[in-house]
Amino acid sequence: IFDLTTEIEIRPEAQDTIQHLAFGKATAYNSTFSPRYRANDKATLTDGLRGDWSYSDGRWQGFIDSDIDVVIDLGERQTIQSVNATFMQDFLGWIWMPSEVEISVSDNNKDFSLLTVIKNDLPFEKGGFYLKDFGWQGKTNTRYIRYLAKSSGKRVGGWLFTDEIIVK
Repeated sequence: IFDLTTEIEIRPEAQDTIQHLAFGKATAYNSTFSPRYRANDKATLTDGLRGDWSYSDGRWQGFIDSDIDVVIDLGERQTIQSVNATFMQDFLGWIWMPSEVEISVSDNNKDFSLLTVIKNDLPFEKGGFYLKDFGWQGKTNTRYIRYLAKSSGKRVGGWLFTDEIIVK
């Protein structure tokens, strides 16, 4: 968990394009991002660009009253060792961490095997601005990765924001 109140400069992760196994790969959206915070449309989560400290910087993609449910096609079966995405929480901005994240893999884009479920441990009511990673580490071979971040559903009008799904 990262507390923004201690930071005054550009977020280091936002300074360079990150190269990873999913960089530039096709991403199928099973949920709809908000046109208000579309970032780089369907390329956002694999374009190598991490967001700065503000969800309005054009790199964070926002989903309102919705889960984030996407499938990344790596193009061919590959060995992966981690899948990770960063989320933000800003209580006053009605932006919440996902209640939980499920990461699954498949070779045929139909039959998915669950790698992990990560439960959020940051309290919904916690004031301030926070960034938190939700990811998996291990080793497996796959072509497709499903990343499902579940909306907290705590308030109607609540947002989920993420900037990149990094696969190594």
